[in-house]
Amino acid sequence: MDKRKQVEDTLSQFVSAFEELDWKRFSSLFAHDEDIAVFFPLPEMPLPYRGWSAVSKAWKEVFQLEATERDFTLHVTDLAIQMYGSTAIATFLVNSSPPAIVHRRTLVFAKEEGQWVIVHLHGSNYDMQGI
Repeated sequence: MDKRKQVEDTLSQFVSAFEELDWKRFSSLFAHDEDIAVFFPLPEMPLPYRGWSAVSKAWKEVFQLEATERDFTLHVTDLAIQMYGSTAIATFLVNSSPPAIVHRRTLVFAKEEGQWVIVHLHGSNYDMQGI
């Protein structure tokens, strides 16, 4: 399997683990080091989280929020994957509800010990109603 397909498969695992709120599988897709960073698109979480300890704690909070809205499916669109040796950047949109919100995501993957893991995630939302 080529590297781009491996990254795409890891992204699919990320999406399905999040939809199912499968913490064990979800957390296994991230680097567990102090260099990892996540920027959440939530107003209550405006600052970056750095290091696995802070990132995992924040994701667990997101999982608790999402647990109250269990009936959802994420649809990845406009996926673009850029390969740079043992690093990959995936940019995409996810479905929105209401449809006036555009959910943009960027994930940076690194190949560690034969597995592609997320080392950086940046999420942003854009309200199209103001246009």
